[in-house]
Amino acid sequence: MSMNGADLIVDTLIKNGVKYVFQLPGGKLGPLLMALKKREKEITVITVRHEQNAGFMAQGIGRITGKPGVVMTTSGPGALNLVTPLATATSDGDPVLAIAGQVPQDKLLTPYPQNPNISGVMNDSTITKYAKEIQNTDVLADELANAYFSSINGNPGAVFMDVPGNILLGETKKNGLEFSTLTKQLINTIADDTTVVAAVDKIKDAKRPVIIVGARAAGENDAEAIQSFVKKTGIPVVETFEATGLLTREFNKNYVGRVGLFNNLPGDELVYNSDLVITLGLNLVEYWASVWNVDKKTIVDIDTVVDHLDESYIPDILVLGNIAKNLKNIANIIAKIDISDDWKATIRIMQEKLMMKK
Repeated sequence: MSMNGADLIVDTLIKNGVKYVFQLPGGKLGPLLMALKKREKEITVITVRHEQNAGFMAQGIGRITGKPGVVMTTSGPGALNLVTPLATATSDGDPVLAIAGQVPQDKLLTPYPQNPNISGVMNDSTITKYAKEIQNTDVLADELANAYFSSINGNPGAVFMDVPGNILLGETKKNGLEFSTLTKQLINTIADDTTVVAAVDKIKDAKRPVIIVGARAAGENDAEAIQSFVKKTGIPVVETFEATGLLTREFNKNYVGRVGLFNNLPGDELVYNSDLVITLGLNLVEYWASVWNVDKKTIVDIDTVVDHLDESYIPDILVLGNIAKNLKNIANIIAKIDISDDWKATIRIMQEKLMMKK
């Protein structure tokens, strides 16, 4: 069945489980809005009053689901208004797929309304992981696949596709691609047994261990694995502000609050006095290592990616892959940790300080 480029984009989004599109209408977005209208029973369009709102809402979907939240805008100022949310998503490690309608190719970089070089602006590693102006209708589904994977592969972030109007309206015999099964393979990789055993040995040798939970470990499956691990080991836990809420009241005896860049909370003090830190999905933007690792602690990093390395952050053991599965594998072979009475006393003191701050 013949369709146009806008139909091809929407068909590909639906085939890969996209449920919501956040957008603010504009002239160059018209073909995509028409394509979305045709499939309104399969995908929900949420209209906002400013493109930044749409971008941040898409970031929220990305953070909650681990899959790219989708935002669409018109050209010119519409797309430029996405710079802040896309840069934030990339910094915070949240997958977002942004698609902008653009002027026709023969009007690009001419004195034509709403016609700045958007893909050039977006093609900055601090804003997006991938930014491209699409040149051919037939490759739209291919480019969507590459953009989608770029947004979730490694450290997640924002990606941007700029699609000229004639490409959106161009006819194609291509069909939407389905690639979501590949994403499941990507997120299900686990560390080898040797690495898992090495991590267990480091944890068992510690006298004052602590867990820092970051945003990349804030998923539902991660939360269950973290709770099981804490229940078995008894290791105290602190969270970054972006990972707050992973532990229930059942774990009050293990919880020492949040940590932050100002380094003025009881959780910060606990980390400072530890000898081993288990970082779970920690994006160092959330909690700079130079704040808490001045004395070069032993670090076991359990994460989906290798974060920024510097003199303050070189993990002794890197357990790379699916956080929940790797943590469960560690828990399966580790015994209850023998936490010293001195460390238990320090934990209680920090918890008392935490209660005084509430």
